[in-house]
Amino acid sequence: MSQMLTAAASPDVPVPSDTLTALVRRVESRGLAVRFANQYLNRHPEPSPATASVPWADFVAFLRAEKVAMTDTELAAERAALERAVRREMARRAGGNAAAARIAVEGDPSVQRARAILARTRTARDVFTAARVPSPAKGRAAH
Repeated sequence: MSQMLTAAASPDVPVPSDTLTALVRRVESRGLAVRFANQYLNRHPEPSPATASVPWADFVAFLRAEKVAMTDTELAAERAALERAVRREMARRAGGNAAAARIAVEGDPSVQRARAILARTRTARDVFTAARVPSPAKGRAAH
């Protein structure tokens, strides 16, 4: 038998950790965005559900019927993240996982930063300079 050596990889560009707020975590952990999207799309099978806006009042009523602990202040503060979760699941149903992933990263600050850097750079060295991090060590392939 051969032994495999493993080493921890460190990212070329550090990314701050991302956490869900308490309300979004409660909704996601119970699969409520998925359930609401499925129920809504079964009742409203119009074309283009992936780009449809979220029926906010219906979603809030659904969350209340599911007895999700939440305040109006939390709902207002987390509306964008909650709507994105429902849109993600609507997109998954209409266009699969790739469509869902496109919606999921819309609000990700690391993805937005990467897009902005890539839009204004041409080489790997330019990317690292724009990201304000040192280029990978010589001999190490950039990813």
